[in-house]
Amino acid sequence: MKLEILRALMLGIDVIVIDPENEYKPLVDTVGGGYINISLNARERLNPFDLPKGLKDQESYPGDRLREAVVGLIGLMNLLLGKCTPSEESILERAMVTTYSLK
Repeated sequence: MKLEILRALMLGIDVIVIDPENEYKPLVDTVGGGYINISLNARERLNPFDLPKGLKDQESYPGDRLREAVVGLIGLMNLLLGKCTPSEESILERAMVTTYSLK
């Protein structure tokens, strides 16, 4: 897998690895990547409800970023709560879009 990651990086492909056993940390350090320690004691925090910022090298529109964020959050809710019904997904989507539009 590490060789596949190196090949992807050589081709300019961004790679994200979930590494619960810290076995990829030396590789991350070698290639100059970023490593986020996720634990209850970690200084870093991830907020899945943060809207992603636009990428400088990609053409993107605020509506596209909002749509992608909402779709990702609904997927997360399905994982956390169990499979949501279409009706529940619709309610979640409306609530998220309304909340983000107030921001």
